[in-house]
Amino acid sequence: MNTHSLFLISLWIHIVTAMVWVGGMLFMVMVLMPTMRQPDFKENAAAIIGHAARKFKRIGWSCLLVLFVTGITNLMFKGFGSAMSDGSFWKMPYAHMLSTKLLLLLIIVLMSVYHDCIMGPKTIKAMQEDPDAPTTLKLRKKSVMHGRITLLLSLVMVTLGLLMARGLPF
Repeated sequence: MNTHSLFLISLWIHIVTAMVWVGGMLFMVMVLMPTMRQPDFKENAAAIIGHAARKFKRIGWSCLLVLFVTGITNLMFKGFGSAMSDGSFWKMPYAHMLSTKLLLLLIIVLMSVYHDCIMGPKTIKAMQEDPDAPTTLKLRKKSVMHGRITLLLSLVMVTLGLLMARGLPF
């Protein structure tokens, strides 16, 4: 298989994985969470959200790993590996977008660690113990906002990826 074919496979995996990552977050924000707020589901909301969150956690972390590996691979296929050691590369708009994407990735990873290891489990536990307590409602609100910020940052990363691939429109 030639280098161009390998690049296209890596790029395809990168794009599909980004779709799974962002699509999963959109599903949680736009479908699952609003559904679980309905009175018919209130009794089972904590269990369902907890199960879905644990399932998506495995998928999400796998996606972040694949996105990182294929992102680096794609840069290498495009010939930026050796160019990055040259100081002039980092003055290009492409390098600025790449730097921004890497910074956003770091922020998303840190936010995900906090959400998956601390905030999410604490919120689920509170929902199971007393779903209507003021502290539970406050935790839920923070958790939802945290998820939305992560989604927004992920959408910004997608936009930067498109600009890197297609060029700046101006």
